[in-house]
Amino acid sequence: MRDCLIERGYEVVRGAGSKGADLIAGKAGKTYAIEVKNTKTIWSGFGPARRKEMRRMCKSAGWIGVLVHFAPGETKPTIAFENVWPD
Repeated sequence: MRDCLIERGYEVVRGAGSKGADLIAGKAGKTYAIEVKNTKTIWSGFGPARRKEMRRMCKSAGWIGVLVHFAPGETKPTIAFENVWPD
């Protein structure tokens, strides 16, 4: 995911630890906090408490939250921006 974003001209920083996003990517005045999951279902491992914390962090920093989900056996991810995340 990181390399794909860099190839598209984004500056990318990997998140550290269990708090925060997996990647922070920015380009042209927009910054994205990206959570990457490789799970059977889209919301497993990214439950309500985690989504709430990501929303809070993004609001505070002026970032846009994004979930990138790779399902087993799929080559293309599902991308869900925070405005469509369930509560």
